[in-house]
Parts: sequence; C-alpha cells; structure tokens
Amino acid sequence: MARRILACMGRLALPVALSAACTVPSADDSHDPHRPPPTSRDPLEGLARTYATSCKVTGVPGEPPRIKLTPYLTGTTFRNPVEMRPARDGTRRVFIVEQAGRILVAPEATPGGQATEWLNLTDRVVSGGETGLLGMAFDPQFRTNGRIYVNYTTRQAGPLQTRISRFRVANPAQGRPDPTSEQVLLAINQPFSNHNGGQIEFGPDGYLYIGMGDGGSAGDPIDAGQRMDTLHGKMLRIDVRTDDASYRIPADNPFYTGQRTADGTAADNSHCRAGNLPGVCGEIWALGLRNPWRFSFDPFDGALWTGDVGQGAREEVDIIERGKNYGWRCMEGTLIHNNEPSCQQKRTARAFTPPVHEYPREDGKSITGGHVYRGRGLPGLQGSYIFGDYVSGTVWALAPTETGAWTRTTLATDVGFISAFGLDADNEIYVVEYREGKLLRLEPAAPNMAGQPGWPERLSHTGCFSDLRQRKLVPGALPYSVNVPLWSDGADKERAMVLPQGGVLGYRADGTWSVPPGTIFIKTFVRDGAPLETRFLVWEEGRVRGATYRWLPGGSEALLMTAGLTERVGDKDWYFPSRADCISCHTRAAGHLLGLTTAQMNRLHDMFGTGAVNQIEALARLGYLSGVPGPAESLARFPSPGDETAGVTERARAYIHVNCAGCHMPGGLSNATIDVRFGTPLANSRACDVPAQMGDLGVAGARIIAPGKPELSTFWLRMTRTDPAVRMPNIGSLQPDPEGVALVRRWIAGLSGCP
Repeated sequence: MARRILACMGRLALPVALSAACTVPSADDSHDPHRPPPTSRDPLEGLARTYATSCKVTGVPGEPPRIKLTPYLTGTTFRNPVEMRPARDGTRRVFIVEQAGRILVAPEATPGGQATEWLNLTDRVVSGGETGLLGMAFDPQFRTNGRIYVNYTTRQAGPLQTRISRFRVANPAQGRPDPTSEQVLLAINQPFSNHNGGQIEFGPDGYLYIGMGDGGSAGDPIDAGQRMDTLHGKMLRIDVRTDDASYRIPADNPFYTGQRTADGTAADNSHCRAGNLPGVCGEIWALGLRNPWRFSFDPFDGALWTGDVGQGAREEVDIIERGKNYGWRCMEGTLIHNNEPSCQQKRTARAFTPPVHEYPREDGKSITGGHVYRGRGLPGLQGSYIFGDYVSGTVWALAPTETGAWTRTTLATDVGFISAFGLDADNEIYVVEYREGKLLRLEPAAPNMAGQPGWPERLSHTGCFSDLRQRKLVPGALPYSVNVPLWSDGADKERAMVLPQGGVLGYRADGTWSVPPGTIFIKTFVRDGAPLETRFLVWEEGRVRGATYRWLPGGSEALLMTAGLTERVGDKDWYFPSRADCISCHTRAAGHLLGLTTAQMNRLHDMFGTGAVNQIEALARLGYLSGVPGPAESLARFPSPGDETAGVTERARAYIHVNCAGCHMPGGLSNATIDVRFGTPLANSRACDVPAQMGDLGVAGARIIAPGKPELSTFWLRMTRTDPAVRMPNIGSLQPDPEGVALVRRWIAGLSGCP
C-alpha cells in the first residue's frame, strides 16, 4: 500500500524518523484497512447519543478511609519533596527537603502557610530516579552549635557517591546554613544508581544513624547485605562530635574491634571510609537490609523503626536492633530469596531477624517507613506505627496487641506517591506526597466522612451488562479496541467505556484524551473463549480507582477481588492484579488512561453492532467526542506489531511505547531514567549505547540498547526473562511475548547507531 508522510507531523510534534505511523493512503489507494469499504448503508444511520445510566461503581473499592488528609503549607508548591521535619530547637519551624537539592523552611506548619528557601545544594547534587538530596538531620545541640547534616548523591570527577556532610548555621534561630561550610564526613561510592537509602537521624544516644541501601541493581549482585566489608545494605552508626571532617566509631558498635580510649570512643580511624575495604566495617550497627527507605526513632522507648523496600515479593517493617541481621539477600521478608550454601547455613543457625510486619506486592510495591504516633490529635492511633506505600498510595497503622503481635489497619487509600511521613513541632504526622508536592496532615475523619458505599461485590450488580453470561453490555456503553494491545499473556480483551450522563470526550492530537469525571472503563480478559477477569477503572478528578472482578468457572458471575492472586488457569498461571497494580500502570505521568489516545483509537471497530466504523469518526459524529480537527486518515495511527506494510522501526517503537513507556518516561515509576515514548528520538532516550543502569544481567559490556547487538541489550534481554526480579514489563503479565520479543530484537539488530 502506497503511503506518504503528512503535514500532521507538525501538529503531533513527532520526529520525522519515527513518524511513519502518522500516514494516509495516497490518492489512488482504495484499500485502507482502517476505513470501511464503500457500502450503500451508513453503519451510524439512525443512531443517537445515549448513556448507560444503569452502569455505576462509586466510592472506594475496599474499606473507606478512617482519617482525612488536610493539605498544609499550600502557599508553596514543593518540587519532589522527600522529607519533612521539625527543628526541635524551641521554635515551631518545619523544614522540607526537595530531591533536586533544596531545603525550604516555614515558620510553622499551617494550612495556608508558605515556605522559603533555606539551603540550596543543587550545584553539587546529582538528582533523578533514587538519587538526589535524600535526607537531613539537626545536631542534638543545634540550638547552640548550628550544625546540620545532609545525605546526598554526587558525581564529581569520579563515580556516583553518597555523601554525609555537615554544614554550619551562624545564627541557628534565624539564619541560614553557609553552603561553603561543607565538611564531607563520609563518602561511599555507589556501584549503581538505585538503592541509596537516604535517611539520617540522631538517636537518643546522640550518635548519627545512616540507612544505606545495598548498592543497587536487582537481587544484590555484590551480596552487600551479608558482607561485612562494605557499608552497603546496612544501618550505620557513627559519632560526629568532631570539629574537623572526620568521625569516630562508637565503642559499643557491635562489629568494631579497634582500640578504645578511656572515654569509650574509638582511638583509631580503622573504618570503611571507602566502603569496600577488607575485613569488617566498624560503622555497622545492623545488616541484611535491601533499601531502608525512611526510618525513625520512637520518642517513647527509643526503638528504631524502618521500612525496607522489597525485591519482588515482600515489603517489610523492621525494628532495627544492635548487631541483628535482617536477612537480605538470603531472605526477602520471611521468604527465601537466595538458597546458596552460605544462606542455608545462616538460616539453619537462625541468624536472621524476621520483620515485625510484611505485606505482599499485591498490597503495594515500595514501602515508605514512617513514625510511631505520639501526637495528640489522633488519640486512637497513639503508639501505632504509621507507614505507607509509595506506589499504591496507601497509609496504614500498625498497632500492638496484648499478645505482642501487631495488627494492621488501613487508614487511607489512593493518597498519591508517598515519599515520606513528616512531623511538626507537636508530633502530628504528615504524608509527604512526591509527584504533586503536597504535605497532607492526618486528622480525624469528620462525622460525615464515614465513607461512601463500596463497589458491588458481584459484577452482575454493577448494572453494566444486560446479559452477563454472554458479556453483552447495556445500551449506551461504548465498545472499542486499540491498534497495539498491551501484552497480557496471550489473552484477548474486550474493552468498553461508559460516559456519565451528558459527558463528552475531548480530542487531543497527542497524549490521553480528556475524560469527564465519573467515566468508567471496562476490560474483560478472555483466554480460550473463557472470561478470566473484568477490570474496572473509574476516572475521578485527576486520578483513577481500579479493581478487578474474577469470573467464576462457567462464566455466570464474577466477584470483586480484595487482593492480587496468582492462580493456575488451564495449563498456565494467571495473575489477577491488586488495586495497587492498577495504580502502578495507570500513573499520572502516563496520562492515567493508557489506550485512550489518537494513535491507538484511530482504527475500525464494530462499536454499535451495525458494522465496522472508524472509532474516532463514529464518536465525533454521534457527539461523544469533541475537537477532532479533520478526517481520520489525517490523524496519527500506531501500526500493529504484525503489520508488514509498516516499517520495523515504527512497529517496534509503537510496541515499546505501549508496553514500556508507561514507566520509562519522565515522571514514570521506573528507577531507570530512560524515555522510550514513541515521540522521543532514540538519540534522546538515554538508552541508546548507554551502559546498563540496573545491572548487566551477567552480560559483559551490556548496554541498555546496543545498536546491532540485541544479545548485549538489557532492554531486550529483560523482555525474554521470566524471573520477576529482572523481567520487563514486571507487571501485567507473567510470560514473555514471543511476537514482541522477536519484533524488538529485529529492530535492535537493524540499528547501525544512535541516530
């Protein structure tokens, strides 16, 4: 079929090298597969815009929130905040740490308050992914000595480093730190860009505690968690009561073997300052951690609580104690992760301390540690450990029981991306929301906030199907399909959307179309003719809620699921996603609604049972879609993976956009800072001929994308794996896509360089 590139490229801002998807037939082309053949009957004749008013799911799929979250310091928009803390110096000041390298201060935490810049270290901080300015701490004597400490990553004429530095404030009560007063106390080289820990905190004993991740990649390839000759994968404890750029090791550190002076401090300087010396590092307080993301001391009893981010199965809460081993990489929570002989020996010797609490990835995918609540505003939570999950946006309370066990209660859901929990001068607790830059104070739910009714427990009670056994939708529901379906372990998908009464979609040339609040998206997964699950996604103002209904054998009914589940269906495993999984894919950066784009919707589909129509033209003609600039043949369209009339580059890039770009784009959830969206030139993707960032999978000389060499390209290699720790995409499917793997391999093999 003859094709030509149109001037619509300017409208879509797509690079010419990738623009073949935006095509139209030539003047003599009468066989465009995306337009119906000429007939004497119009498939839309006699149809009118109608709405499926009986199809309703409202409220929260699970239990209602038990608190309300009130925005504070709304006079300032924070940029990727990662920490909030009070000064503890007699003032009511609060300080907010931004990942890029700034610390801001507000006189007090108030709903409409403002914060101003207090310290700017952006000239030395390397930020992005899990790097950046990650923590700060005030010296216990800050009121008199003006000392503050920061934890940040940098790269200055060498490898990526974590630095623990001290700065001075000449006038502690009112002044600002002097950026030139920096004393670098500890520098730790980082082998990879992720798992940098980041928290620093003074304990009740006056020593500085430092949470260090295992060095990054996946699976702890350097075995940092169990090695004693490295600072990675540990909780560290040092004495910073010095005047120069040095520190001492407390004499009672469990693994310190140096000489002591009369006052009990270390007399020598035999430590692991470079982070990779032989022997045993005296700085180690506890070991076996993967990436302790946020820890805190309970002011009541001094217990050290941390959230330790899991690999692919468990997220865990630990109480860190002197000399204890928390298991990583031998254990992930209470699950065996590595069964090598040394791990077997340690398990036999009961060398590992289990977590206080753990939860599966169905509940969340990246724990954020918090605080034991000691405020006054929420008396029912007194003594509970408040923590959350970065990805699912859930806030939990872990409360002690009379038997010594702990019970978990959900306080709030869909909060956003929780990077930390902050405190104010009264020990009231705040959620630090990363993406939108919000500080949300936990407060008692008002009497009229008892919670909206939950979603129906049965699919038949949603009012969306007129014949559930036949999966026939009610009139007014709009079936549709996409050009490049997301790979879902070979399952077919039946899609539909239900607009609220009077609702209209808004066309956009690029990106997700605008959607009225209350719109419901329904997707049923079918394999070998039998329905497996039906997922619902409800668009609210600025966010989505999602859950799935699992079909019973025989296809007569489907039940609402409360958690994720992997189950054998026929001869294959099938993963039913949790609500946290829904949010993992349908992110703000990706536009929340992944398939509702021009390039995906520009295709034929029998939407109304009257014959195939172009979806965009049909929606526009019936009044469901506004703002369409012209006929469908002039608009962008992704080629399907098997369309041999389209080029390999266009098909591969479209496939990658759909299956990978939701995470691998600016603002996405991935720690690998690459951008593989269709409209991003390969040379600007930060992936072409770039060394592997998250581990080389054991391949010497591996690149993310090695032009002409798929066998050296971790991007392609991860697509071929089944191990959930390394495979991509790591959610949405359990098995590689043979067609997609072959297509991307063919594309990489054909690259001669990075254009």
